[in-house]
Amino acid sequence: MRSLPQIVLDARHATGLWTAPDLAKFLGCSAHTVYRKARSGGIDFLPHHHALIAAVHPRNAALAAEYAAAVGTTLQALGLGPAEPTVAEAKPEHAALVLNAAADALDLAPRRVRPALAAAFETVAKLHLPVEGLLPHFRAGAKAKSEKRPR
Repeated sequence: MRSLPQIVLDARHATGLWTAPDLAKFLGCSAHTVYRKARSGGIDFLPHHHALIAAVHPRNAALAAEYAAAVGTTLQALGLGPAEPTVAEAKPEHAALVLNAAADALDLAPRRVRPALAAAFETVAKLHLPVEGLLPHFRAGAKAKSEKRPR
C-alpha cells in the first residue's frame, strides 16, 4: 500500500494543484500552512483530505477510492460512491432498435428474428439476470467459434 503523502501528491497532480499556493487557495488556507505540512503532502486536516478526494473523484475514481481508504473512509461515506443506476423505461422504439440490430447481425428480416428474441428475453427475465452480465459470455462464444472455423 502506498503512503498517504504519495497518494496526496498524486491527487494534487490529478487536480492540477501542483503548487503550495494553488493547494492553499483550493483549501482556503495559507500557503505557509501547506509548506509547513509538506511531509504529509501539504495536508493534515481531515476535512481538507475530504475536499481533495471530492475534487479527484471525477478525474480518477480509483485514486479517489485509494485516497479515501488511506484516510480511513470510503467514497460512499463521503457521498461520492457510484450513483444508483437508473433503469430506463423500455419503450417500443427500444425494442425496435434491438430487433433491428439482431436482424442486421443475422442478415434476416426482423419478422423472422422477433420470435427468437422474444424467447431469449423471456428466459433472461425468468432467470432474473442482467443482460450486461450475459453479454461477455455471448461475445466469448462468438469469438471462440470464429477462431475454430477455418476460412
